[in-house]
Amino acid sequence: MTAFTFDRAQAEAFVRFGLERGATIRGWIPPITAALHARMAPAYPFYGAPGNHHRHFLCTAGGRVVGRASAFVNAKLVDRDGAPIGAVGLFEAIEDESVSRELLDAATGWLASAHGIRRIWGPIHFDIWRGYRFMTRGFEQEPFFGEPTNPPWYPEHFARYGFSVLQTWATREVRGREAIAGLARATEAKLRAFEARGHRFRPLDRSRLSEELGVLHALTSASFAGFLGFTPIPREEFEGLFAISRHALVPELIPIVIAPGGEPVAFAAALPDIAPAVRAMRGGHGALARLRFRLTSRRTRRVVLFFGGMLPGHLRERAGLGRAGVHLVAKHAAALGCETLIVALAASGNASASLMGEHRHAVTREYALFELRR
Repeated sequence: MTAFTFDRAQAEAFVRFGLERGATIRGWIPPITAALHARMAPAYPFYGAPGNHHRHFLCTAGGRVVGRASAFVNAKLVDRDGAPIGAVGLFEAIEDESVSRELLDAATGWLASAHGIRRIWGPIHFDIWRGYRFMTRGFEQEPFFGEPTNPPWYPEHFARYGFSVLQTWATREVRGREAIAGLARATEAKLRAFEARGHRFRPLDRSRLSEELGVLHALTSASFAGFLGFTPIPREEFEGLFAISRHALVPELIPIVIAPGGEPVAFAAALPDIAPAVRAMRGGHGALARLRFRLTSRRTRRVVLFFGGMLPGHLRERAGLGRAGVHLVAKHAAALGCETLIVALAASGNASASLMGEHRHAVTREYALFELRR
């Protein structure tokens, strides 16, 4: 077992093994290789935040890498009593439970011995903004961009190690253009009723994208502050999360709610699924890769509704807001000629399932975040 913080050769092996493992997953979406290397370098934002710590681990056998994992201490990730919660992420391994156990021994052991942390969540890659959760059902489905992808034995190995499920999520799909149009028709009255109370929806303004992403950052940070695993990040880091997808944004798919007083108070965030376009980049980021992205992203087959939120002070006015937002997203997805509307990664027990009407039971994928108490 090799442990490191910053080491160019070890980081190269860490990234290379992740790419090798990803290539074995059906429908895998190759990430931008330069971005993977950037997150292993000292300049990556997570490392410079006060109170943050990390350790990367490589497991080898017979001179080759057979597994990897990282342990993270995020100073802002604490429980209700203020005690720190550690995280294990960037986990990849061959199908050998002894390898998984060795990696988890190293990662959780370091969190406990070096930082006294006894409560550990995983997988979390730095923080929930940059990716977390394992897929637990739906491995036969075509992945969408931003979805957790992993072999089925990863959650199994975590569970057998001693991790238990902390929370689950589900993805639902509305398939077929007529079904999407039908969902739009079924929710149109909610939009009219919501607007009659003095609120209005406006699309994202791409001509001032940085300012608009600042609006979304403020709304997201306020409306998600009580969500599991939420930690605030600076606006510039939030904007960086849109580095690829910003080139395919459809303004009408990101409606912003304006209150009677003129201030933005809520939003929905849906994006064309850029998985085919990112695959076309083949891990590159040069001129040719960007051209392949642009050409492929014009052919939109699926729209993914990722999330929405509302400022806590306006929650009393939220009646009908969810269905009004679903109406707008479904309406514009139908106008784009999309064949599938994906309502992604809704937490179990979240009221968003009821917004889907007859499609609320159309769950195609499930996911889980695990916890270990030492």
